[in-house]
Amino acid sequence: MPPISSISAKLLAALREIVGTDRVITDAPQLAYYATDISGESDVRPSVVVRPNTVDHLARAVGLLTRAGVAVIPRGGGYSSTGGYRPLSAKSAIIDTGDLNQIVEINETD
Repeated sequence: MPPISSISAKLLAALREIVGTDRVITDAPQLAYYATDISGESDVRPSVVVRPNTVDHLARAVGLLTRAGVAVIPRGGGYSSTGGYRPLSAKSAIIDTGDLNQIVEINETD
């Protein structure tokens, strides 16, 4: 199934500016991969996958997407069997959090 981009080129350019060109994925095979978990493949592809590597990039990308009305779907390790990160609409973005893998603070009080 070919991807149907439901977000603008301007929004994609802004995402690339925030996280870097190599961290914004729009090619069909990768979108298909990210729309699949061990329970199966989604009939719908997201318009984009964003792979932030800092909390600042994550916050800025999610803010930009949500202000534009794009559904944001978080994806961790990619080993889900529930379909929880499979998109229901092409006007969606999967946020791959795999590179957010550093402990920044341990707060025993919280």
